[in-house]
Amino acid sequence: MITTYSKFYYGIEITELNARIDFDEGSGELTAVLDLGTYTPEEIADEIALQLNDTGTFTYTCTFNRTTKLLTITSSSAVEILFDTGTHAAVSPWEDLGFDDSADETDTSFVATSACCSEYAPQFILQSYTPVEHM
Repeated sequence: MITTYSKFYYGIEITELNARIDFDEGSGELTAVLDLGTYTPEEIADEIALQLNDTGTFTYTCTFNRTTKLLTITSSSAVEILFDTGTHAAVSPWEDLGFDDSADETDTSFVATSACCSEYAPQFILQSYTPVEHM
């Protein structure tokens, strides 16, 4: 039996208008392209890490904190995320994902400054479903 309240996070959509991530590992600008679609926060975190790892040579991870609703991107070495000056800054997902895209940043860890998604929290404990014919 379910005895806790559930929370659902949703509302992240990647389109042609926000699918490009520009970054520099030290040898020039690279562009990771996110697959188009609708994501949960955990799914977009996995997608970001996958595309950064496929494009660059450093090792990247991306996580979602369910308490703060913030994404965190980490890199194995200092990397510059071209939030503001990248070739594709106008079609980047940063604002939609809660990152401050007003200036480029160089670091090994980048934490969003605002929530990346919407939250649905039912006001009752979810119940198990029993078909009418089994009552």
